[in-house]
Amino acid sequence: MASLRLLACLVCVGALSRFVCAVASPYQSIHGSMTLDEAMEVHLTGMRHGQQKMADHGHVLLNQGVDPRKELRNIPFTMYFDDADLSQGSSLEGSPSTLHSSTPKSPASIFSSSCTSDRSINPVDYGADPTGLRDSTDAFLTAVEVLLNTSCIPQTIMAYNVTDLGGTEINLQYGQYLISKPIHIPSFYGHYAIRYGTIRASESFPKNLWLLNIGDKGCSTPQKTCSIWVNIEQVMFDSAHIAAGSIVTHSLMGLFAGPTFHIGFNVVGIQLNSGHALMLSDSWLAQYYWNETPPPSANATAVQLNNADNLMFNVIVFQHTNVGVSVNGGGAVLHGVHVWNGNNKTAIALDHQSTRVTNCYFDGAFLHLTNPQQLVIQNSFFLNTFLWYEASGDKAQTTDVIITDNTFTTQPCIIRTHWFQSTSGIQIQDNLNCPMATRAIKSVPVHNSTSVTVDFCAELLFDQIQTVFFSHTITPPPPQELQDARALNEVFPVCHALATTTCNITIQCTPAFNGSLTVEAIQGNSISCWKYSAP
Repeated sequence: MASLRLLACLVCVGALSRFVCAVASPYQSIHGSMTLDEAMEVHLTGMRHGQQKMADHGHVLLNQGVDPRKELRNIPFTMYFDDADLSQGSSLEGSPSTLHSSTPKSPASIFSSSCTSDRSINPVDYGADPTGLRDSTDAFLTAVEVLLNTSCIPQTIMAYNVTDLGGTEINLQYGQYLISKPIHIPSFYGHYAIRYGTIRASESFPKNLWLLNIGDKGCSTPQKTCSIWVNIEQVMFDSAHIAAGSIVTHSLMGLFAGPTFHIGFNVVGIQLNSGHALMLSDSWLAQYYWNETPPPSANATAVQLNNADNLMFNVIVFQHTNVGVSVNGGGAVLHGVHVWNGNNKTAIALDHQSTRVTNCYFDGAFLHLTNPQQLVIQNSFFLNTFLWYEASGDKAQTTDVIITDNTFTTQPCIIRTHWFQSTSGIQIQDNLNCPMATRAIKSVPVHNSTSVTVDFCAELLFDQIQTVFFSHTITPPPPQELQDARALNEVFPVCHALATTTCNITIQCTPAFNGSLTVEAIQGNSISCWKYSAP
């Protein structure tokens, strides 16, 4: 078969030598044999240092007729070096493992002899297997040690004595890595990143832990912030239906995650505890793929926000999580979130105040509001599902809620449950294909009557009506009955609305008349009555 060419850049920092082959230089060569693992190690070494540099480096040429897929050991090779390398006194004798050490580097070997400005850390340098066939836990533990080593960067402190790592990254170089323990980055470090690859749970990974653990419990700073500014970009987290989830944070401010992909979590995909300000964007999360059948016990949550001031946009949650997004802290913004985790499941659960939900897509899964306060839901689409507005507790309150300009496709559009002790500042109106609101207008005919009752129970969300506006139109009597001004005054009735504690309005008029009444009912301010209707 045609020869297989593996380009190699043999670079070791510190005590190891560097061999660089200039293409134009006269070559010298050595001969020997290597295993396929060693050949791939040489190849991956070159790949780590970038495609643009490979043309400037030497190469390993496997001898003619060798098929590495069949001959897994003792692959004959020829390795070329130029005179400049030989003149430096580098030893070229021995196996390829001597020339390019397969022994994982330690943090000390990187930083003790000399410093490097390259703060991009590749776990393969410390023994990680980028094919995902072997466990890479120890290599990642070492990579984290290197990440936290600040001996080669300026000593800069961020807020609350957090060490600035200067943008140092763990770069997965598009490899797939199997781990059996969490990757834990402790508190009081900030300004670092994890990028470009896959992290997957092994069969022995603890079922109650997350793949990536950022920060520690017990942060005592004024804002409960002990880690700052972490970037996670183009990483796939595969919990493999073994790990609890992908990412858990404690007391972190400034997490930017995206694009990311999260699959196979059993408890919570992304869980944020304490701290502030997640930015999750352009990401997908699912407990199972859409072509898989989940077990009855599948009840995970994709994203759980147990802190404040988070932003999610352009995020898709799909099969088969029990809850798409659970918001348990204030100040959240959810924009462009699409949840299709199964019919009659919870797409988004809001259990805290000060949340804005805009331009979201509830695809068969419902929006669940519990004692909502300072809430805005606008311009969202509800496909074959509903909004559940629930009172919880004996003294439940709901205040300052705006639900407008949304589109529903089925009825009921809003499900009402339990009793609120008080409501204030509620505006639910102008939703397409949804008659339920806090403001409604009706016109009814009047036939020689002094009293008319208008029923708003099918249109109004609450039972009690606070404000009423009405107007009446009379059908004029024959001209012969209008002989003088006194008779004219007797034709036009004087009307008033009776106080009510229900969703009906009664208008009384004197005298009786023929014509029509137009009545507008408004509720949502300082009222305390709620109709129970089971979901």
